[in-house]
Amino acid sequence: LYELKHRGVKVEVKAIGTLVPGAFIRTGKDASEAWLKSLASSGELSTYRILHFATHGMVVPEMPELSAVLLTLGDPSKPGEDGFLRVSEIQALRLNCDLVNMSACETGLGKIFDGEGVVGLLQAFLVAGAKGVSASLWPVGDESTMLFMTSFYQKLMSGDEYRESLRRLHP
Repeated sequence: LYELKHRGVKVEVKAIGTLVPGAFIRTGKDASEAWLKSLASSGELSTYRILHFATHGMVVPEMPELSAVLLTLGDPSKPGEDGFLRVSEIQALRLNCDLVNMSACETGLGKIFDGEGVVGLLQAFLVAGAKGVSASLWPVGDESTMLFMTSFYQKLMSGDEYRESLRRLHP
């Protein structure tokens, strides 16, 4: 789980941490690009069932390869790690999770290419090995997203499947 310094995001991450047994939470400076890549290199990242990114996403439909998930911004001691986990870096993560959940605005957008579909963050996580990705096609509010995500995990932890947990959130 990742978070930036928004009040709703902090509440979201803490609430999900209490709902999901054994949740491993990284926040602030600890949620760095270098740390995530080191988990991937060691193989540990491939053992996680769910990856939840409660952070900003940056989608560049005109040049999807520039799209990124924003983590802790640049660490001067780690050259090349700017905090922008770009599409090519996501694709190299070697995931084996059931779900990547991006709790951020417009992370499902991208560019449509003939024969490829929508190219962007969603496709990058699927190429990396995620079996499913949850993303937004529109701007989302801080507090409403926190309520939506915590409700999703409550339903998920009560035994619902991923898609059923999402479906049941809609009246």
